[in-house]
Amino acid sequence: MTHSHALNPSSTSHRQAIALIGAELIAYRVNRKPEQRTHLLGLVQMATALGVLNASDRLTLAASLEVCHA
Repeated sequence: MTHSHALNPSSTSHRQAIALIGAELIAYRVNRKPEQRTHLLGLVQMATALGVLNASDRLTLAASLEVCHA
């Protein structure tokens, strides 16, 4: 069985990953706690490892985290 979530941005797993990471990103932008940033980075790494986060989404999230961190 081949998993192609990373190639299919409309997959349920992809949408769930984006929703979860987006919610955590909002909380981080409000509170700006270092542990929230660490948690977000872990979520991004896990979603990437599972193949549900594509390169474009990963780069967008990374850039967003850098902007928030600055």
